[in-house]
This record gives sequence, C-alpha cells and structure tokens, in this order.
Amino acid sequence: MNIKNTQIVQTIKLIIGFTILIAGVITAKLTNYYNLIVLVSGLGGGLIGSSAMRLFQIKKSPEKYEKRLIELSDERSITIRGYAGYATFITTLLAIGLTTLAFLFLDYTVPMIIGSSLLLVHVLSFLIFSVHYGKKI
Repeated sequence: MNIKNTQIVQTIKLIIGFTILIAGVITAKLTNYYNLIVLVSGLGGGLIGSSAMRLFQIKKSPEKYEKRLIELSDERSITIRGYAGYATFITTLLAIGLTTLAFLFLDYTVPMIIGSSLLLVHVLSFLIFSVHYGKKI
C-alpha cells in the first residue's frame, strides 16, 4: 500500500470516526440513553485518534513513513513478527490453562467451563490456521 492509498483510507476512517461520534451523541440525546455516549465516544475517538496520528506522521515526513512501510514487509520483520506471535500464543495458552486450573481448584464450575472452552478454541484455531497457511505458502 502506498502513501496515497494510506492517506485516503485514513481520511475515510477519520470521517467515519467523527460520524460515529456525532451520531452517537445525537442518538443518546434523543433516546435519553446516556450510557451509549461512553461506548460511542470510545469507538469514534479511537478511530479519530489513530487516523489523525497516522495522517500527521505522513504529513510530517512522507519519506520516513514510506521507509517504515517498506521495513514492515521486509523478510526479517515478518520473521520477527512470526516468532513474537508464536511466543504470544504460548503465553496466552499457559495463562488460560492456569486460570482454568485455578477455577477448577476453587470449585467455580461456570468459569472453569468457559476457560476450558476458550482453551479448546485457542488450540483448535492454532491448528486450523497452521493447516491453512501451510497450504497457502
């Protein structure tokens, strides 16, 4: 993706963020459901903040931003992200497993079942994605 496409995408995200923010506030005022403002302001603000920061980076130094885009698609960066993703997978797997065991020993049945299901989904998703990307590459 080049800088021009990135600018267009980020501008669209900025407009969507403002639209979500304004529409959410108007909806909350009309329905008197003010808890909606928290959700909408977080969603709209996140889109506004991330796209505004990216547009600022592009405007400030486009050469540096383009160099960063090229570095992201470098083989070394891809390999590092792969190792980091696998390490994160193992860490999350251990955390879910330990939490499920803690719920088992504390005799919390429902959280234990949820943790076990999450553990199963985690492992199955790893196997499915491994097969998928193994065929793709």
